[in-house]
Amino acid sequence: MTERFFVGNDGGAFKLRVSKPGITARNATVDQCFLHEGGRPLAFVAQGSLGVGNGGSASVALGRSFAYPPVVVLRCATNRTAGRYATSGGTTGYYATLNMASGVLTIFNQLGYTDTFKYVVFIPS
Repeated sequence: MTERFFVGNDGGAFKLRVSKPGITARNATVDQCFLHEGGRPLAFVAQGSLGVGNGGSASVALGRSFAYPPVVVLRCATNRTAGRYATSGGTTGYYATLNMASGVLTIFNQLGYTDTFKYVVFIPS
């Protein structure tokens, strides 16, 4: 199995790469990547915001399917980092899933309160 995602310092050079299937991201060329710090610009697909109640989810249809995973930037109005975190009271956080065939983005909220979530979606051009 290949390492298709790499982000970090590699011998003094910062790298951010998502490679094509079968290619190891750390050593991949621009043409072997969907996302590469030295090229392959991203094309805008969609942006918007959704209000989601605590413990709930909300979905939006992006109006297209995806052959490869897009880059989804997700942020809540209270400026917390996306992800799920274990706490003494259970799990907290927020995250999103994308059905690539239908193009439906779903945002899940487990922050403990209602919040507004902004999203931006890009694909490699």
